[in-house]
Amino acid sequence: NLRQFTGSNIQWVECDVRMHPKTHQLILRHDSYENTPLKDDEDPMHLCDLLNRIKVLDRSIKLDLKENGQVIDETLKLVQSVGFNDSALWFNGELEIIGEKGFRKLKKTHPDAILQCPIDRYAPLILSRPQKTRQLLFTFLSWGINRFSIKWGTSHIMEILDHFDQWGFGLN
Repeated sequence: NLRQFTGSNIQWVECDVRMHPKTHQLILRHDSYENTPLKDDEDPMHLCDLLNRIKVLDRSIKLDLKENGQVIDETLKLVQSVGFNDSALWFNGELEIIGEKGFRKLKKTHPDAILQCPIDRYAPLILSRPQKTRQLLFTFLSWGINRFSIKWGTSHIMEILDHFDQWGFGLN
């Protein structure tokens, strides 16, 4: 996938970031270790390697943070050491994983980066109590989140998109 990306004119690359359970280095891995245990011969790519390649190509990166705490801190250190501009950074994470503290830290460190969280679980609330949901989303905005995402397969997606258009919230 990386070879295809580097040979294309696509600007953004997305990767899932986790902490390797043995080496404690940041790696690219979608599946959790609980659901898909680490194999003895598994040799995942390190985030540092990818960041350096993307920076050399003058491209942008979406970092899907799959864990909280040290993963956020170490990711921020690596991004800083490579020297990405905020305009080339997009952080994504689940609300219950990243949390208020994590999103505030990302915002403080990279105020002009995209900070996104999925809101699929709020779809029923958006439809049944739109004003209450709007207030809740404003709370998330106060944490630094500046974009929300929702799966295309979500029931009543067009009605949800209409609400986001009316509210003026960024939605991916």
